[in-house]
Amino acid sequence: MFEKFHRGDIYSADLSPGIGSEQSGSRPVLRILDAINQNFPDMQYITSYARADSITRKNPAELKALRQAGLNHLYSGMETGSDRILKLINKGFDADTVVRSGCMAKDADMILSEFILLGIGGKELSEENAAQTAKALNIIQPDFIRVHATGIKPESKLGEFVRDGSFTLQSEEEIVIEQKLFLQQLHEMDSYYVNEHIVNLLLEARGNLRTEKQEMLSTIDRFLTLPPDERLLFTVGRRLNIFFRLDDLKKPKLYQKAGESLQQILSKNPHVDFAALCNYVRQSQI
Repeated sequence: MFEKFHRGDIYSADLSPGIGSEQSGSRPVLRILDAINQNFPDMQYITSYARADSITRKNPAELKALRQAGLNHLYSGMETGSDRILKLINKGFDADTVVRSGCMAKDADMILSEFILLGIGGKELSEENAAQTAKALNIIQPDFIRVHATGIKPESKLGEFVRDGSFTLQSEEEIVIEQKLFLQQLHEMDSYYVNEHIVNLLLEARGNLRTEKQEMLSTIDRFLTLPPDERLLFTVGRRLNIFFRLDDLKKPKLYQKAGESLQQILSKNPHVDFAALCNYVRQSQI
C-alpha cells in the first residue's frame, strides 16, 4: 500500500485536457507554455487538470521543465485513497499512483489541488473512504484539498448499483459524519481545506488545516448537534438554495420559507426518502 511512500522519495490559463494526454512527451505543452509567456508576460499562474496516471507517465525532469516553463498549478481528481473504491468507480489507477503522482507534483515545486469525493463509497465503504483518503493526503500534503459531496447519476454504473441494492446512498447527515471522520484524520499541515461547490452542505467548513482545523470540526459538530427537525430543515433548505450557511437558520424569513417548502414535500409524499431526494438534487448540479 501507499504507506511506504514519503514526500521526497519520488523524483490562470487552463491546459485541458491535462498534462499527460499527449502522445509525444512534454514538447507540445512546452510550446503552449512558451506561447502563453510570450503573449502574456505578466501571467502569474498557469494551471492544468492532470490525472494521477498522467503525472506518473512523466519523469521528474519533465515535470520540473514544465514548472520552469510556467506551469505552476495542477488540479488532480484523486477522488479517494481507497483501492476498493477506485476499482468500484473504474477510475483507472490505484492509490499508489495517487500518492506517487501527488508527491511528484510537489517535488517539482508545483501548487497542487487534490479533489476528493465524500459519499463515493456509499454506506458500505464510508469509513474506509474517510480513513484511506486522509492517509494518502497526509503523505502528499497538497496545497489545497477540495472537497465535493458525491451526486450519483441514475444512468451511471453506480446508479445501477444503487438500484440493485449493492450500493447504499448515504443521507446528508451520514456524509457530514464521513466528512468529520476524514477531517479528524488529516494532519495539521499547511494545506487549505475547502468546501467550495454547491453540492456541499456546509460551505463554511473551510480553512488552513494547520491553524483552523478545530474551527472546521466545530462547524461540523454544530450541524450534527442541531435537533433532528432543524437538521432536516437546514438540509432541505440548503438543497433548495434557501439556506447557504448554518447562520441562515437564524433568519426568520428564510426559516419560514424552508419550513413551508419542507411541508410541501411531506404533503405530497409523507414517506419521502430524503437521501435519494438530496442525491437527485446534488447530481443535477454537477
